[in-house]
Amino acid sequence: MQKKITYRIGDVSKIYSGGDRPEIYSDIQNSECPIPIYSNGLDNEGLYGYTNKSQIEGDCITVAARGVNIGTVFYRPTPFLPIVRLLSVIPDRTLVNAKYLYYYFQIDTIIGTGSAQPQLTIPFFQKKKILIHEDISYQQKIASILSAYDNLIQNYKKQIEALQTAASELYKEWFVRFRFPGYQTTNFENGIPEGWSICRLKDFGKVITGKTPPTEIEEYYGGDIMFVKTPDMHGNMFVQSTSEYLSNLGCEYQKAQYLPENSIMVSCIGTGGITAINAYPANTNQQINSIILADKKYLPWLYFTVSNMKETIEMFGNTGTTMTNLSKGKFEKLKVVKPEYSIIQIFENKVSPLFEQIKNLNKQITNLTQQRDLLLPRLMSGKLEVE
Repeated sequence: MQKKITYRIGDVSKIYSGGDRPEIYSDIQNSECPIPIYSNGLDNEGLYGYTNKSQIEGDCITVAARGVNIGTVFYRPTPFLPIVRLLSVIPDRTLVNAKYLYYYFQIDTIIGTGSAQPQLTIPFFQKKKILIHEDISYQQKIASILSAYDNLIQNYKKQIEALQTAASELYKEWFVRFRFPGYQTTNFENGIPEGWSICRLKDFGKVITGKTPPTEIEEYYGGDIMFVKTPDMHGNMFVQSTSEYLSNLGCEYQKAQYLPENSIMVSCIGTGGITAINAYPANTNQQINSIILADKKYLPWLYFTVSNMKETIEMFGNTGTTMTNLSKGKFEKLKVVKPEYSIIQIFENKVSPLFEQIKNLNKQITNLTQQRDLLLPRLMSGKLEVE
């Protein structure tokens, strides 16, 4: 068995804090690596007062030191400019592999100090103990195995992004710029093509507002029925996994809120206008209104149409506070320009294969993520040896 050794972070790395430049603060809600690069064209003179280093070298890790994401760890393969909410950790490369350390902190939680507003200070973090493999080459082997999964996941995500862009651009060309098949000979009335009409979202199917089963009844939870919340929808065209699941009993408790697959889910409370499609049967919480389509041919077109209504949803859901709150009644009455059905059919025929590719790639990502997450603690603990 490979020998492991205990270090303090400060004994095996240098730790830096970024400078105070609020205007380039970034939203780091996304915990995936890499984080954004802050090399925005500043020269050394422009960096004065921002940081006492021109830039932090690459092949290091950074740790969120403040805010709701405190303790979240990122890996940086390339040089970057740190911000004040990040600690940059430059490992001693004779003792610790940076990518290995990044994976180590996926299972060793980093916590901050303070109660009202916790933060991670350099002196506090320097004292944190880590138990890692002593052999640097063995660390590199572990990092390489786990990186292979992450690299493939990132590759699939890039493919998904390209497919989404292709479908979105076709939607804009046909339904925003009105360059749909036959547009050259189409007459326009009141700014829309002849044969098109104004209708409401409720005209496309049944609108349902989600609901949360009583959390004190444990039997309602822990099954295999997706329970979708807004965070599950962020960045996902198709929701294929959720942070929480309902049992059959929990689903039966609110059977009126049951969503068949390929319903369009829209967040209407809190962060308004986040739109996604459930790849499997699901329930949602009360912050989400969903459309169960009467005709699935409308799915690709209506998904993009509602996705582009974020500002409208926020405006109609304005309650005088910072939080959007759009009721089911207001949501289902929102108006859209409905194309002629023949155009909807042609669009669906072109875009549905792209949607299927996205769903399949998402499945691959889910499987790879599960495999990586199973391997990670076993490799780090030494229960699984690397040849």
